[in-house]
Amino acid sequence: MSRRHKIKRTTYSSRVYKARPHPLFMLLMVAVAGGLIYLGIVIYPPIHNAIMGLGNISSNGELPYIDDPYLDEAQPDEQEQIPARRPAQALRAVYAPPTLLGDAAALDAFLDSLPGAGLNAVMVDIKDRQGHVLHRTQNQNAIDWEAVAPDAFDLAGLSSRLEDRGLSLIVRMQTFRDAAAAGGNPDYAVQYRAPGTRWFDNFPGAGGRPWLNPHSEGARQYITDLALEAVELGAVMVVLDDFQFPTNSLTQDAYFGDTQGLSRAERLRQFADELTEILDEQGARLAVHMTSVSLASEPNLTLFGGPAADILSGHTLLSALPYQFPFGFAAEGLELQNPLENLDYTLTQIVSHATQLTESGLIVLLQGGSLPGGVQYTDEQIRAQSERLAQLGVREFIFYSPHESHYQLAG
Repeated sequence: MSRRHKIKRTTYSSRVYKARPHPLFMLLMVAVAGGLIYLGIVIYPPIHNAIMGLGNISSNGELPYIDDPYLDEAQPDEQEQIPARRPAQALRAVYAPPTLLGDAAALDAFLDSLPGAGLNAVMVDIKDRQGHVLHRTQNQNAIDWEAVAPDAFDLAGLSSRLEDRGLSLIVRMQTFRDAAAAGGNPDYAVQYRAPGTRWFDNFPGAGGRPWLNPHSEGARQYITDLALEAVELGAVMVVLDDFQFPTNSLTQDAYFGDTQGLSRAERLRQFADELTEILDEQGARLAVHMTSVSLASEPNLTLFGGPAADILSGHTLLSALPYQFPFGFAAEGLELQNPLENLDYTLTQIVSHATQLTESGLIVLLQGGSLPGGVQYTDEQIRAQSERLAQLGVREFIFYSPHESHYQLAG
């Protein structure tokens, strides 16, 4: 047991009076203390910086320059928890078609050409419009539904090849246009008038297919699981294509079950917000693919539940491919004449219009190579598009051509 200490008390036989300082003396002391504090702040930079929120200052007195548009505002301890896969530079990417992924020699030659061309990322498809998963997924649903393509490629191996060359991986996947998953689990599909029968976007004999139901939690979870798997295998960005409700579905024949009181626009925007947050926690990004036609057209109640811009969240992959407008285009705020003949004009109009409609970060899908109909742009024309984007304040882009496997873009 510890020894108790005695408290010594002093007994005063009379009252004690303490002298009070003169008010002028108190003011003088406050002034002196304030002066000393100010002097310490001025002559000791770390204190000054901490108070003013300036961070570290280099030896020459200049603030350090950080060229990273995606740097989180988190504290250092929080930043260390974010995986290192997030690229420290703006994505300058090119699309690699599925046919290229099946030819190892051609793929290596293609990848070897990219760093010298000023490109640092590659986009590939991992789920097509039929719902086939194009890589060797471990997703049990896709396996059980026989949704994995017979010639599925090795996404992890591709990611490793890219990493060896200093390139980042972007994956694109169809969202709710997915006949394989809708057939694999009818509960995840849009129903015909009532539960129990799948709805088709056209007569089956005319090529009609079932769709996943955006209001179905199971359908959304399946898409989320595929996106997370791609990120685990090295993807820094997931692009959602056909992020919409089915065509021809704004009738009483299409039954969506419990909508939880959400409109079509609210459901799509909510899912985009949720998936953006989920991927961000893994150090990756989400982008919703949107054509400039959809963005500029009248509000589409069937596909988006209103204006297309209302469903966008995080980042938008804006399609600026001129062959979307073979005969020109006219809508409020966007008018294009002879777009195939004037890449610079078309790109400027599309991007300027999009920046007025959405605050989401723009990544632009640029024309790279041949177009349908045999139109072929020169390397100089293709390269000029990225230069124009920079002048418009857009740093990220993806060159796209479904037929080309090489891009001469080096300056």
